[in-house]
Amino acid sequence: MVLIPGSLLNSVTVSSFVIVLQIVLRYIFSFSLPWAEELSRYLVIYVALLAASLVLREDSNPRIEFIYELLPRKLRIWLNFFFYALILTFLIVLTYEGFHAVFSSINDYTPALQIRWAIPYFAIPLGGLLMIFQLYHLIRKNLENLK
Repeated sequence: MVLIPGSLLNSVTVSSFVIVLQIVLRYIFSFSLPWAEELSRYLVIYVALLAASLVLREDSNPRIEFIYELLPRKLRIWLNFFFYALILTFLIVLTYEGFHAVFSSINDYTPALQIRWAIPYFAIPLGGLLMIFQLYHLIRKNLENLK
């Protein structure tokens, strides 16, 4: 999974550079790049969805820890399964609808970059699939802890 953190870092770097370049060009030279904001927006969307996969891998999703720690160990594990089932349901719907968005926009082009809309929309099913993969490993880990 080293590929994802490196991709996130590259995407954030490129997005930051493009935003700074856009600011400099707009306010110093009174010229703006028509594609800069669109590119930055799409990169941030990819970063958010890929980072969500990393959060899930580390099991760092938000919870109220002090209450969670007061519960008996077996109850915590079963509570994890319940929340994992909710998350999995959401991710399956997200991934399905994401693929639907990708395939329905395959012939449309973005306004500024003139790339197919399917490329930005692909962040949705990609993020969903990666999160489902991470969730599978969390469920396996919890099953081992249940024994």
